[in-house]
Amino acid sequence: MEQDASPVDPPEKDADAQPQESGFEEALIDEEALRDMVRQLVREELQGTVGERITRNVRRLVRREIQRALTLQDFD
Repeated sequence: MEQDASPVDPPEKDADAQPQESGFEEALIDEEALRDMVRQLVREELQGTVGERITRNVRRLVRREIQRALTLQDFD
C-alpha cells in the first residue's frame, strides 16, 4: 500500500473573508445576549404575582423599619 507523499497545500485564504472572532469576543456577545434575556425575564416576573409578593414584602419591611426608627427615637 503506497501512499502519496506529496505535501498538502494549505487552503487558500479568501480575500473577502472576514476574520473569525476570537472566543473572547464571542463570549462577550453571548454574555450580552444572556444579560438581555435575564433582564427581560426579571421584568416579566416582577410584573406578575411574584412581583406583587415582593412589593408587599418590601412595604412590610419599610413599615417595620419606620416603626423601629420611631420607637428608638422615642427612647432618646
